[in-house]
Amino acid sequence: MLPFLAQATSLAGAGVAAAGIAVASYFTLRFPDPPELLFVDEREQYLVIYSQRQEKKQYGSEDKQAGYRHRLLGNTYAMQRSGRKRLYDHNILLRGLFAGKISHHRFGNLKEIFPRVVFIDIGSAILYGEGAPTVRDLYEDPQIYPYLENLVATDIDDPDHPEARYISDYRNGRNNLPFMVLEIPKLLVTTGQVKKLLGAATRGAPEATAIIMRSTNSGPDLFYSNAEVMAHFRAILSVSHNVNLMYFFHKYILFKPAQSMQFHILGEIDENIGLSRGKNLWMGINWSRRTLRQSFYPWPAVDIER
Repeated sequence: MLPFLAQATSLAGAGVAAAGIAVASYFTLRFPDPPELLFVDEREQYLVIYSQRQEKKQYGSEDKQAGYRHRLLGNTYAMQRSGRKRLYDHNILLRGLFAGKISHHRFGNLKEIFPRVVFIDIGSAILYGEGAPTVRDLYEDPQIYPYLENLVATDIDDPDHPEARYISDYRNGRNNLPFMVLEIPKLLVTTGQVKKLLGAATRGAPEATAIIMRSTNSGPDLFYSNAEVMAHFRAILSVSHNVNLMYFFHKYILFKPAQSMQFHILGEIDENIGLSRGKNLWMGINWSRRTLRQSFYPWPAVDIER
């Protein structure tokens, strides 16, 4: 193990070790001095931002995005690539959450904090296959859907690229998904934008209902710059200040208690499955036998029942 990672294992356990961070790269991140802390621990913030930067560099550059927008894939373009059960580790995590199997040393059983939720998926590939495959996985899961006040898929209408006007194509075409579909801007980085999204997504839900958001293989965790990710986090923290919020961002599971302006990292999903590139590795998993411990790697402050 690298020297820095040896020091970090008390913070992140196997999660940080699995990240394979190069020491020099960690310390070359550009932050204000002192850094603006949107996480309870500066090392957690560096880790998330570094991981996202590497993801963008390898898979989300401007050249990569141009290719995704124009390469046909099935009934749409590669930018909309998704797949049933690609993010099914999130399903298994949510089942454990709603079954009361996940606890935090400081905050207690997380089911008490998230008894029912509004779930918002960012960048849902609404045109791919039958539409929003990973959101449909949640909709069809009897161990999850009863706990959802609202289930929300989102996508963009890119004014600069007609082939990426997914919301317009959806509204003018199938317009038949069995859950809410909302338009979001290409950059979701201001409090006004986030307030509009959360206002629409929580419509009809009881006041102060907890929120779970997800950006995995999507805009914020794949295509945003570091500065844009920080603005995105800042806006979410500000708008959701009064409610409990969980954010599935990249491979990380983030948690923000009500009245807080900082995230905690609860753990990670297996990036070799949900974030795999080139090969649809999730299709080879026996999901009926996969356990919570295989799907979710908790950090030291989190316990999961066997």
